[in-house]
Amino acid sequence: MSTIAPRARGRRAALALVLTGVCLGTAGCSQAYSASGRLAQAASDASAQTQTGALTLRLSATHRLPSPATDTALSDAIDKLGQDDSSLTSADVSGGLETARTRILSKVRTGEDLLARARHLTEAGAGQATTDALVRQLQVTAKQLAALQKQLQGSG
Repeated sequence: MSTIAPRARGRRAALALVLTGVCLGTAGCSQAYSASGRLAQAASDASAQTQTGALTLRLSATHRLPSPATDTALSDAIDKLGQDDSSLTSADVSGGLETARTRILSKVRTGEDLLARARHLTEAGAGQATTDALVRQLQVTAKQLAALQKQLQGSG
């Protein structure tokens, strides 16, 4: 029999399930190699990273995620959004895809800024009352990126 309390096992299982879902969401849905497919994949990846940042901030603010794990998760999300930013900036697109790229790029940069603020708040030891608004902004940005991805999938 396990020595871990049932409540702690439940939290760990829930956290593992959420993180697994985020990982599968970013890796399991490879788009075609078309320009619209690459933009849709970048939007999907950025949405997942932004949502991961929101979850990380929420868990950190409620003291359910240790500081080193929080730092790593937020830094990784910021780095991956930076990679998405670079790939979007270098994408060779025109017309409607140029407009889509501009919208996605704007949301990716918003996500980067929000995650940088999240990292600052966690370093300062901010509690849930302070971080709730930022968590909501991250979630809204993630949903906007997901919507852009779906638009691109529908048009491709």
